[in-house]
Amino acid sequence: MFEMEQVLPGRNPDDFDSDPIFAANDLKQAGDTAAALDILAQLIEADLRCLDAHAHLGNLHFQTSPDWAMNHYEVGFRIGELSLGADFDGVLAWDRIFPDDMMAVAAIDRLIHHAHVIELSGESYRKKTHTRRLQEATHKPRH
Repeated sequence: MFEMEQVLPGRNPDDFDSDPIFAANDLKQAGDTAAALDILAQLIEADLRCLDAHAHLGNLHFQTSPDWAMNHYEVGFRIGELSLGADFDGVLAWDRIFPDDMMAVAAIDRLIHHAHVIELSGESYRKKTHTRRLQEATHKPRH
């Protein structure tokens, strides 16, 4: 089964309200984008694997600098991808991660709450890549 540890430097595990991502969001909502950017940059400086910081930095930069935003999204994606390991088959076992279907739906809803839906036509890049990787794995010569 796949497991990924949340990397969140500066968070006190004994204090639920000490989450620096929440603090950055609060500052952004209050109009202090510079302070929010500082917190998120400090998180990445402390540990580049803080995927949440990359995602939030991407969101903050998206309107003014889409290229910079895409860099954060790409770095976060690649770090997450590298964390999955070679035996990851491309599908998360949601039924093992959450105690019931309602929890899984709530988590996915939270993940996509601020997402913009873009409909694309053609074959899915992820599906094509996944299919290619499966084919390569089954056709590897055995030693």
